[in-house]
Amino acid sequence: MFYSLVTTSFTVLSNRRRGVYTLLRVTPMPLWRYIICVSAAWTLISFACGTLVFVTGILFFKIHVSILSIFMLIPVILIANIGYVLLSFFIANLSGKESHISMLTNLLILPLMFCSSAFYSLENAPIFIKAISKFNPFQT
Repeated sequence: MFYSLVTTSFTVLSNRRRGVYTLLRVTPMPLWRYIICVSAAWTLISFACGTLVFVTGILFFKIHVSILSIFMLIPVILIANIGYVLLSFFIANLSGKESHISMLTNLLILPLMFCSSAFYSLENAPIFIKAISKFNPFQT
């Protein structure tokens, strides 16, 4: 999901700087259709990367996962990826430079990671961290 956010943000800024969106105005393809097609492509690529990591984790760590869990996880991952791709357009429009994109994505990603149980248990965490972690998309 971080791939969706970071990579797409940099690509959108690069396309904006090269004038891709301006050039699309003189073509028969509407800008909104181009954005939907590109967003769908980035979502599918990021979904494929996430699936590869998931399958590798299952095989490497020999985790038992039911078929029902996998089918329930697919729409959640797709919706999350779509959300991060759309958020990347917002971040790219706020930024004028690559360094700004890097800073904004880190400001979003790092608190999400540290407010989840990815690195440590949240059993003894302060109450507000536990409350935040309930809505955190990276909380297991």
